[in-house]
Amino acid sequence: MLLEILKTVPDHRRAQGRQYDLGTLLFLSILALLSGAKGYKDICTYINGRFVELKAIFGIKWRQAPKRTMVNDTLRKIEDRVLEDIFRKYAGKLNEASSSGAEIPGFALDGKSLRGSYDNVKGNKMLHLLTAFCVENQLILGHISVGEKTNEIPCAQELIKQLGLPKGSVYTLDGMHCQKKPLKQ
Repeated sequence: MLLEILKTVPDHRRAQGRQYDLGTLLFLSILALLSGAKGYKDICTYINGRFVELKAIFGIKWRQAPKRTMVNDTLRKIEDRVLEDIFRKYAGKLNEASSSGAEIPGFALDGKSLRGSYDNVKGNKMLHLLTAFCVENQLILGHISVGEKTNEIPCAQELIKQLGLPKGSVYTLDGMHCQKKPLKQ
């Protein structure tokens, strides 16, 4: 199911630069990251080391494994928003498939600052994400970036709205959300 959803990612490359299917490249990159890859070089090492097996298992028609520069250039140019939309689509399908029909669904929303996401040289601040987690299925449904000049409260409201989480659900959030103005649904 994941591979089919990844194949719907719009390809930003020119026609002659599409030797490697973008959806398959994303899928193999995810497998590499789950296997401990930390960067583009590691992703290529993973694909090269298992190229024959990956071709057989997933029916890949590539003549050779992609080079690091191609993987780097291709993956860097994919928009974050596109990947988040694909992730939400996949998580939503998994959530539907594994829901047991609990009377009152529960969701946990929590924010985290991502270690190593800042760059003092370029002036990039640390990235702070708010995540929605379905307690019943133990599944992350989506993320939203918390901007520098805001906090998690409006972002939580926006994330609940974007994900279309049902009214009447139980939400757990940090103490900062204990405000006079409750979450709007």
